[in-house]
Amino acid sequence: MKKSLLVLGMALSAVVLTSCGGNKRNNTQITEDAVKQAVERLSDFQKGKYNVPVEIGYYELNNENARYKLRQLASNGMIAYNAEQINEYDANNQLITEHVFVNVEVTAEGKKYLLEKSYIDSLNCDVDMLNRFASETYPMDDVAKKEIIPVRNPLYVTKDGSEDLTEDQPKELSDCAQASPTLYQTAKSKETVEDVFFLAMSKSIYKIENVVCDELMQKQGNAQADVIIEQTEVTPFGRIVGNFTKGEKERVHLTLKYFIERGWDVENVAPVLNDDALIDLPY
Repeated sequence: MKKSLLVLGMALSAVVLTSCGGNKRNNTQITEDAVKQAVERLSDFQKGKYNVPVEIGYYELNNENARYKLRQLASNGMIAYNAEQINEYDANNQLITEHVFVNVEVTAEGKKYLLEKSYIDSLNCDVDMLNRFASETYPMDDVAKKEIIPVRNPLYVTKDGSEDLTEDQPKELSDCAQASPTLYQTAKSKETVEDVFFLAMSKSIYKIENVVCDELMQKQGNAQADVIIEQTEVTPFGRIVGNFTKGEKERVHLTLKYFIERGWDVENVAPVLNDDALIDLPY
């Protein structure tokens, strides 16, 4: 009986030593490949982790900057977009309110980056830091900031209901009739809007360096490393809506821990502050 207990105790001791990374014969020494595998298990590297929402449907959107981004997406073939202005008249208070309604639909090309809502819900300067993609141009760069929107009901309508848009048309509201008094309310009643999510970008490991695991750290199952992470596969949705830049990099410092059941795991991630981390090259 005593001999059995002794054997069991020795076996348990061996498990503890191995789980701490102290047994070289079991390949517990840290390697760049082990660091890579540990980093890629982080949630940041899950597909769809970085996504952006876009409102699809017919709805009122008076934010000019938001409409500009939609027009940029349309110029990249991601969505079909059109807009119209509907004026709301209040002759009693001499008030004209301009409303812009947009119609947004996802194209076949845009659907390539579409993520299911259920999947989204489940997702819980040295040379290496140079960004050679910063000067790339895309179709969105040619989209004019000023938008020309057709008006369904013009601002100035004479009292007899006929449109008169000549230069000498009186511009006082008292000279305007209530044009299509329910047009705005009718448009509001037709609103249908849905938030859909699109892949913005993915991250990949650009370089692993400064891997440290001295004899004491190895016995304790500890290690450290620096990793340069790069933004890759930046989609048109990521560039336009998320403001992500292809090739942008960040350097992080990792502390790692060894576990017998799965090997090395990242225990902590800390940014490495560097004012020269991002540099835009002229090519």
